[in-house]
Amino acid sequence: MPSKDNVSWMSPIVRYLKEGRLPTDKMEARKLRIRASHFQLLDGILYKMGFSRPHLRCLSPEEANYVIREVHEGICGNHSGARALAHKLTRAGYYWPSLLHDAAQYVKTCDKCQRFANIPRAPPEEITPMTSPWPFSQWGLDIMGPFPVGTKQAKFLVVAIDYFTKWVEAEPLATITEKNVKNFVWKGVICRFGIPRVLVSDNGKQFDNGPFRDLCAQLNIKNHYSSPRHPQANGQVEVTNRTLLKQIKTRLEGAKGLWVEELPSILWAYRTTVRVPTGETPFKLTFGTEAVIPVEIGLTTLRTTFHKEEENEGQLRLNLDLLDETRDKAARRITLYQEKMAKYYNTKVKLRRFEIGDWVLRKITQATKDPSQGKLGPNWEGPYKVMQYYRRGTYHLEDRHGKKLPHPWNAEHLKKHPRGAKSRRESSKQMPLGGQSDTHEVQSPEGSHRNRCPSEDSQTPTRCKVQKGVIETDAPRRTVRHPRGAKSRRESSKQMPLGGQLDTHEVQSPEGSHRNRCPSEDS
Repeated sequence: MPSKDNVSWMSPIVRYLKEGRLPTDKMEARKLRIRASHFQLLDGILYKMGFSRPHLRCLSPEEANYVIREVHEGICGNHSGARALAHKLTRAGYYWPSLLHDAAQYVKTCDKCQRFANIPRAPPEEITPMTSPWPFSQWGLDIMGPFPVGTKQAKFLVVAIDYFTKWVEAEPLATITEKNVKNFVWKGVICRFGIPRVLVSDNGKQFDNGPFRDLCAQLNIKNHYSSPRHPQANGQVEVTNRTLLKQIKTRLEGAKGLWVEELPSILWAYRTTVRVPTGETPFKLTFGTEAVIPVEIGLTTLRTTFHKEEENEGQLRLNLDLLDETRDKAARRITLYQEKMAKYYNTKVKLRRFEIGDWVLRKITQATKDPSQGKLGPNWEGPYKVMQYYRRGTYHLEDRHGKKLPHPWNAEHLKKHPRGAKSRRESSKQMPLGGQSDTHEVQSPEGSHRNRCPSEDSQTPTRCKVQKGVIETDAPRRTVRHPRGAKSRRESSKQMPLGGQLDTHEVQSPEGSHRNRCPSEDS
């Protein structure tokens, strides 16, 4: 055996099979005898008697490093998963004690496997409900469009919704400039319902700009911006947008350009419909009483039939006195609804958290995607370093050059990169295989298409081939006992005592020898 095996996991087994040497400790000696009964020395090379193959060649750490690298990403490599890689190595006829663990670690540190990995669908963090302490204190803002050109060249729709009452305000716009959005917030929200506490929006330039921030700062309004490509952070307005869009499409049918004229009646229908979280209509939670809808005029109801002008004002004042109780009930319903939804959502969560200093990959977006690559492009880019986080699930990142990204990113778009900015060659120096630290680095020469086989540097080049129950070796002619040949495991075990003694099959090796060839030379 080469000298490098003297410090590997095979050394005690080889010494026992060659010289019969055992440890002085009786328990350790017994363990070694039992373990060595599953191994055999053939022409100085240690083999393990396996189940999938008659003999599995035992590898030292540097040989294991070469083999696992060649099978995973060599000429015939397919960047398979950890278990498939371990199965392929075993079927090829190799063995070392930590084969499956090393395969899993190697796949985790493979840069190509990480960049082209599938995108996980399970949510990475538990849901965070957004609540409003009182009516009109928290509004969600968003922009819909473009729509077909309507009256006054309107193509867009800016929408605002109150998180407590679900009251919706919307205005059609021809252009979504900073000035138009600022005027809508001033006229449609602040001047009608008072100064809110929080405005929630995405990172669009219409909301994230100097004049809009100055307006909010002057009125002591907090701006909350959702992370890029994560509309769930402003889910209330997204749900409202979906509902309004469905009603616009359903009502207009063929005359799509009339959506501006139909918008007031669509908003009226939304405001007078009971919302599931509150159990009340937005109109009642806002004004304290239900609105009279057209059907009550065509076919009168109790309140329209027995309407008395002199009692009407007293009833309205009573409703306003009872409005606080109605809103308290609605707040409790919202809390129960959110708890129910969170319980269902959290059952699907697979936590994916990162710490400050971790390196992560970011999901490639339409803005960062290379159009020339098409469907062959990677799914992830980076790596990026986690700099800070305000709460779990939202992280501030910087690239490898120290440039901080302008917006935080949700964990939904991130995955851990085990090696960070290190290259594969640097990481391979730190990844021991076979349970030993590998002091022998195997590198591919420049311009070569394959990895260098450690056995080419061996002082005792050998070659062993198992074929139809016969083992051919490159050593001088000698008799080698084969434990099983073509027989089954059970039959051979009856004829083979422990210690690798005996069999009636005689195996002869041809005269002459040649060096051990690397698998890539035969590919």
